[in-house]
Amino acid sequence: MLRRTGGSSDAPRKGWEDGFPATPRPRSLSVGRLGTWGLNLPRFFLSAASEADAPIQFRMTRWPEKCIVVGVMRSSGKPAFAANPHCGLYVHVPFCETKCGYCDFYSVALKDRKTAPLVQRLERELRLRLSDASRGVRTIFCGGGTPTLLPLDELTKLLRCLSELVRIAELVEFTVEANPATVDAAKAELLVASGVTRVSMGAQSFFVEELARLERLHSPDDIPPSVSVLRGCGVRQINLDLIFGIPGQSLDTWSQSLRRAIDLGPDHIACYGLTYEPGTRLTAQRRTGRVIPCEENLEADMYLSAIDTLAAAGFRQYEISNFAKPGCECRHNRMYWRNQPYIGVGPSAAGYVDGRRYKNVADIAGYIRMIDRQGHAEAESEIVEGETLMHELLLMQLRLNEGLSIDDFRARTGVDPRTAFNGALSRLTDLGLVWISPTHIALTRQGRLVADAVMVELSVHLGAPSRRLPVVPADALTLREDEETAPRRRNIPMVRSNMR
Repeated sequence: MLRRTGGSSDAPRKGWEDGFPATPRPRSLSVGRLGTWGLNLPRFFLSAASEADAPIQFRMTRWPEKCIVVGVMRSSGKPAFAANPHCGLYVHVPFCETKCGYCDFYSVALKDRKTAPLVQRLERELRLRLSDASRGVRTIFCGGGTPTLLPLDELTKLLRCLSELVRIAELVEFTVEANPATVDAAKAELLVASGVTRVSMGAQSFFVEELARLERLHSPDDIPPSVSVLRGCGVRQINLDLIFGIPGQSLDTWSQSLRRAIDLGPDHIACYGLTYEPGTRLTAQRRTGRVIPCEENLEADMYLSAIDTLAAAGFRQYEISNFAKPGCECRHNRMYWRNQPYIGVGPSAAGYVDGRRYKNVADIAGYIRMIDRQGHAEAESEIVEGETLMHELLLMQLRLNEGLSIDDFRARTGVDPRTAFNGALSRLTDLGLVWISPTHIALTRQGRLVADAVMVELSVHLGAPSRRLPVVPADALTLREDEETAPRRRNIPMVRSNMR
């Protein structure tokens, strides 16, 4: 059974400024760019060789349900049920208007596809998964894809099924993802009537040229009316996703996108660095020279600009890529980052229940066949325990401004993280990249610029399965003093995420 520490983790702590530990500006940490795997959180891929030279992979990924996988997942053939009294629920609707060039989520262009067969199977899986867990569901996140692209009658059926299985009045948050121009007044009214409290919208940029490079179909002019419709129909909270590091994007256009997003009055803004994922059109275009990535120093400036601009507008950064007005943090996503249980439903969705993680098959036709044949569509599963659990606690909780909970780590693993990381914590603290309080281990502002490198360094000191990873060399942890105001990052990996 998973446990969490008591008390409010969002309360500001003494010695912290604007959500960050108040530490001197450190020298920067630099290592080569790490590869990536998976589908919807900033994530990290660590690889090492076992004694038998078989690859061992540690993956921090943002699947559509925003969970991570560490280790090799194998099919158990048994569906997972939630016995934990509190959990989240993720429902994946993979339909999009078109497949964007940068996206490696499991999603398919809607075109002339019939949506009813999938919605019917989603309802069947929901009834299976929630038969013993409906009382415990506290958050729902319906993502994709673009759930609001469903025809009104199919969206109504899905939301009605959720209201039958989950005590909507007991939810603390109910989020649905949308794209600009996919929500009219009828759909917005349906969302509100169904108990939806939060809509997350993929704005991405307020410049036509940048949206075109991302192969987004909406225009900047579609964003304000969409927000207005949602507000007018009573949606209580709105998140806007933005992307930085778009080829050809400048610090000025990024700053203007931030300002225009703020002016629309959202409660939450997520800022993601563009990633070049294997198998995407964007990566192919980069390989052939048709696309030239942003220079990494510029990306770092964009990220720091977002932190400062949003803070000045009243948004508190509570996670590497996420900023919210007080009390408007995404509770569902925070459940992932705190390694708490959640149920996943739909093609490619993953769940984490009673220490067991499963992932459904990432194919609509395969999903439908498996639901019809055996009632669930699990393709992989694993038990998360021991050192695997230690790595997950580190990789997920360190993303939060509050950091890794020392008590939670110790209660769930039997190990004090301050001793588990041996000398690495002292080394990173001396560099000004990590802050240790009596209750948490957290990244500093500068540490967030190189979060993946910090996590590699700490993972190495946890031992197996990462014991064969090379320690980050000392000369990669330093910068010349005259570079401190504008660090030249030698391939410093920016904190990254897959987009919606």
